[in-house]
Amino acid sequence: MHAVLITGRTSASPAALAEWLARQAEASRGVPGLVMKTWLRDGDTLGGFHLFTTREAAEEYLASDLAASFAAHPALAACAVRHFAVLDEPSRATGTPRPLGE
Repeated sequence: MHAVLITGRTSASPAALAEWLARQAEASRGVPGLVMKTWLRDGDTLGGFHLFTTREAAEEYLASDLAASFAAHPALAACAVRHFAVLDEPSRATGTPRPLGE
């Protein structure tokens, strides 16, 4: 598996972004290879932790219109993407979800 952390800065409140975030979350449900996505907020940082079946699936998502729409939102600035290799065995021991069919 492969993990991606996508973050941006915003001064908008969670309430002001609620409708947009709900649309983003719904659209994320159909992303091929996406095992799970956890939305994150810390002060002015907003983003998501994404777990994919493969790095290739992550790269395809990052090249998609859905990923681009996150960075293009007018309330977001300084978007950043970080990739992480997942250590599968210890992660499974602590409850990381398995992709469907595995």
